[in-house]
Amino acid sequence: PIFTREGRSRAYINGSPCPQADLKALGELLIDIHSQHEHQWLLKNDTHRRLLDAYAGAEELARQVQLAAQRWRQTRNELQRLSETSEEQRARQQLLSYQLEELENLALGDNELEALEQEHKQLCNAEHLIAACRQVVDLCSESDAGNVLSALGASLNRLSSFHTQGGALGEAANLLASTSCVAISDAIAITRHAQDLGAWGVMLMPPFYFKGVPEAGVLDFFDQVLRASADRPLRAVLYHIPQVTAVPVPHAVVTELLRRHGSRIVAIKDSAGDLAHSVGLAQAFMPPLGVHVGHEPHLPEMASRGSRGAVSGLANFMPRTVRRLACEPEAPTLAADLARVEAVLAVLARYPLFPSLKAVMALQTGHDGWRRLRPPLQALDDAACARLRADLSPLGLDPSVD
Repeated sequence: PIFTREGRSRAYINGSPCPQADLKALGELLIDIHSQHEHQWLLKNDTHRRLLDAYAGAEELARQVQLAAQRWRQTRNELQRLSETSEEQRARQQLLSYQLEELENLALGDNELEALEQEHKQLCNAEHLIAACRQVVDLCSESDAGNVLSALGASLNRLSSFHTQGGALGEAANLLASTSCVAISDAIAITRHAQDLGAWGVMLMPPFYFKGVPEAGVLDFFDQVLRASADRPLRAVLYHIPQVTAVPVPHAVVTELLRRHGSRIVAIKDSAGDLAHSVGLAQAFMPPLGVHVGHEPHLPEMASRGSRGAVSGLANFMPRTVRRLACEPEAPTLAADLARVEAVLAVLARYPLFPSLKAVMALQTGHDGWRRLRPPLQALDDAACARLRADLSPLGLDPSVD
């Protein structure tokens, strides 16, 4: 043992710390007491037993009893261990039986477990998802800072993590990004940015700064943007809206783009509001292309010709009605749906189109930030919004129904 100045001691056996009892037992094996102090051994019970066994000549019998006692202790410990294990197994069996009974009572159908797991993941992550969606709404409708490129990039970044969520959240990340710009370099930059962020596709207007552009110039514009993004090709939707751009997308341009870029061209967005022109596009290019009209009353006619889908302003607050018009041309609600859409369009025609669409979103959501527009467009003022609310009130628009 080692004694410190404070009076404390520490004991070691072969360099390892040990309790006093071990040190005492070892000392008895190392020291033999004899002569006048030998009677100290008589203070120990083991000495008495050893002397009695030797006097009776029963040392061998004592050894056998010792071995039998050791075996009995080992057997008792093993029995105790097995008993405890048996109790654990019975408890686990009861738990598994209960869980099996619960699963049988649920009577899960095919793929229902995967759906429940997906829903559980969404609910566990609900706070993050809601916060991200709010940020996207702020960027797209409220923020005065930045530009289209930064807003698109930030929004896609926040939505890109939802691809694995499935359902409506997963679909929200499949964005068709409008990458139309005055300068071709800007159009290429935003298109490549949409590539980097995993957008589903891009929608491209023809060059709209210069008027009277020849067909060859329109073709070259589209061709250069598509070639600049050919390393990771995105789906492309050609946007025909001549009343805004003053530059149409002629049939010959579409034909040549299909020859050069094939399946990358997936659709034409026809917002000219001319049903005859839309039908002509459908006859010329459907299939393989889709022709998506912007004037909602034309949707049933195009749907009857095989078109499925729309890029629609009214779909923001009349999603179910627009979907039926675009995908169910023989639905029994067709006449009522068309009448309702015509009534809404008649109201909106009294106001500038884009400001009125944004104002309706603000009225429907209670989120006034929807009214904001980027220059040169100007938002409806409070008085105009009040008149719009009054004009729409008899229609009772409800996005959960319409």
